[in-house]
Amino acid sequence: MATLTPAATNVLQPGKKRRHRDGYADGDYTLFHAAPASDFVRTHDPVTFLGTFNRIEFQTDEEKEWLTNEVTTPEIRTNCEDLKVLGKGDFKTLLKWRTALREEVKFRHC
Repeated sequence: MATLTPAATNVLQPGKKRRHRDGYADGDYTLFHAAPASDFVRTHDPVTFLGTFNRIEFQTDEEKEWLTNEVTTPEIRTNCEDLKVLGKGDFKTLLKWRTALREEVKFRHC
């Protein structure tokens, strides 16, 4: 998981946006960060995860099966494409999807 920067805030409680003139994180000159869906489903802190990454990708066979699962709606697929344009309601939808998917595939509290 990427290191937290001041830009990675709590997406459900956005406060006033302050300018942070810190520049890039040390050694990280990439503006776009993608993460596997399995990391989102298994993380202990999904809210911070959503504030850290730009996109949730479905790459492994297991993750591709999740795309065909009944809890994964077209809205969920669209929301995973670009996290930075989502609103509070969209983030809540993704968190509900994560919970439903965890129950569906019987993830233990990991």
